[in-house]
Amino acid sequence: MEGVRVNRLILLTGATRSGKSRLAVELARQFGPRILYLATCRPADDEMARRVARHRQARPPSWQTLEVAENLPDAISRVDGTLDGVLLDCLTLYVARLVSRKASDEVILKQIRTLCETLRRAPLPMVVVTNEVGWGVVPTSRSGRRFRDLAGLANQLVAQAADEVYLVIAGLPLCLKRHPSTPGPATLKPSFVLRTSERLLRSFSEGELRRGLSEA
Repeated sequence: MEGVRVNRLILLTGATRSGKSRLAVELARQFGPRILYLATCRPADDEMARRVARHRQARPPSWQTLEVAENLPDAISRVDGTLDGVLLDCLTLYVARLVSRKASDEVILKQIRTLCETLRRAPLPMVVVTNEVGWGVVPTSRSGRRFRDLAGLANQLVAQAADEVYLVIAGLPLCLKRHPSTPGPATLKPSFVLRTSERLLRSFSEGELRRGLSEA
């Protein structure tokens, strides 16, 4: 797939530690060496900073990284033909930023719809990572339940706009959607997933696995 310039929007969703971010990186590699990584996470503590550092080390050095906490559609609208693709990680944290502004649900969902339109218009392959926060423990606070609901609605909106949607469980993707008009073969073919999973498992040392489990 290297060198593919098709305008394709791919969504990867799943629970925490499902392997979706690692799979997204391997997927974006297939588009070419010039990838823009849009990071919506700004570390608030040492543990989160370590997670961000591990994600950064897993990305090729040729990739550009842009931290975007606020106006994500504006950042995406500025991408051009000098790039081979864009990886956005992750949608859930972007929703959290919108919620923190104390905007109404209607305003937040309007901004997510604007994001969807911008993603669809992008001239490059786009990979978006998100989380299924509704699969966890039911929040005890009203604000927590509101965030859970908005994150779920945001996932639905982006999934509707996407050409391909994959649910990642235990490092393996399950195809939920592939539009009939999507050009080319399915992006995540079994052979690609098998090679990727084997390579990722070999890359883990025993110490790295222990650290990852302790910080999960």
